[in-house]
Amino acid sequence: MLQIQIRDYEDFKSIFGTRANGGRIVNKILLSFWKYRFKIDEDKRSASTIRSLDDLYNLVVCSLSTREAPEYGDDRLSILGYSYPSEYFIDTRDMGLCLDDKRIVMLSRRGCGNRKFPMKAGKLFRLLLNDSGCRLDESTQIYCSEVFQQQWEAYSSQFIDEMTLHVDKHFDYIYDYGHLNGDFGSCMVGKNRKDFYLNRVDASAAYLTNSEGKIAARCIIFHNVKTQDGKLHNYAERQYSTNAALFLKQMLVNKLLEGGYIDLYKTVGAGCRDTSAILDRNGNKLINTQVEIPCELHRDNILSFMDTFKWYYPDLHVAANYKIQGHSYREIDHVTERYNYDD
Repeated sequence: MLQIQIRDYEDFKSIFGTRANGGRIVNKILLSFWKYRFKIDEDKRSASTIRSLDDLYNLVVCSLSTREAPEYGDDRLSILGYSYPSEYFIDTRDMGLCLDDKRIVMLSRRGCGNRKFPMKAGKLFRLLLNDSGCRLDESTQIYCSEVFQQQWEAYSSQFIDEMTLHVDKHFDYIYDYGHLNGDFGSCMVGKNRKDFYLNRVDASAAYLTNSEGKIAARCIIFHNVKTQDGKLHNYAERQYSTNAALFLKQMLVNKLLEGGYIDLYKTVGAGCRDTSAILDRNGNKLINTQVEIPCELHRDNILSFMDTFKWYYPDLHVAANYKIQGHSYREIDHVTERYNYDD
């Protein structure tokens, strides 16, 4: 016999009322859970302590996260504040986010290198349930998977939907510690390079701000970038972001492409000394990656570290990512505050 302790009428209404949750009647989910657990549990009272759907979901999540799984050793999947024994894990560089679909978790798998496994969050939770051998009725499994899905979409939204794109000339702003959200791993942070970008090259500052107004990702857009075919382009230089998160860098590039601000960009995740990792707006690598920009430098001018255009040619008044035969050059790929050469 199924027996549930009821404290008073209010307690009765809170459990057996006609409240709906995502199209499912609350009391039916709890009743299904109670009936199933009463059949298999020796302690008939344990299931009746779960008196709300929040209690139910928390019980399931805690049970999954604390279970022992010797087959996985120390391998854990950390997601939404809990960690679960699993062969899957989330790369901290992209935080599992899929920019094209907030329902999806981008998973990595032990022994599979850099390959990504996209999976809907709800399906992932069902996988964790099945893998654990958790004894739950079907209604409870469906409900908990739906809640997990909703929580993941809310988590994704706070990163994807709340980011605002800016393209302007506030170069001092994007290098100021006080405006950055965390560590950007950039040698130029805290250094005033505004004069270089305003007066020595043709450039704009591009950056994403979060809901608090903090910069989450940034890059420099160089204008009038000439390729070997003589065409001019707008090029997004190497991107920097909070804790080097790749999804933030990719989000910045995507928004710049969507807004028509750029038609070339440095490969997301490329190193600071990789001068040829340049893609077109369709994501195709340039066949000929030799590019150059107008640049005018004189002794004692302010300099900024250049990720792509590392060689300056005084006689041509250009900076390029390659060595031009027959012309002398100055290297500007090191952290020097000023240009120390005579004209």
